[in-house]
Formats: sequence, structure tokens, C-alpha cells
Amino acid sequence: MASACAQVQVQEYIKNEKLANTQRKHSQHPARSVNFLYRDGEAGLDWQGGRGAWAPL
Repeated sequence: MASACAQVQVQEYIKNEKLANTQRKHSQHPARSVNFLYRDGEAGLDWQGGRGAWAPL
């Protein structure tokens, strides 16, 4: 049970981090922020900011 609870906490942390990253990228790159919002989601993709590419998590 403890491991399941920890898993949920990790997922929540990742979700919050991605939200913060989305908001930062929105301010830096407003034109592609919509793509970031919709393409990230549940697809298991992560934005590699420096290279400007999507990569599997």
C-alpha cells in the first residue's frame, strides 16, 4: 500500500512539474505553447527544450 501511495505522489509531482514547465514555455514561446499543452498530456512525451524535440519519457 505504501508503494502505491508513493507512486501517486510521484505522479502528482511529475504532473505539477509539467504544468510549471508548460507555463514557463508559454511565456517564452507563445506560438508553440498550444502544441506543448496538447501534445504532452497522456502521450508519455516530454519536451526537450534545448534541442527543441519531443522524446519518450
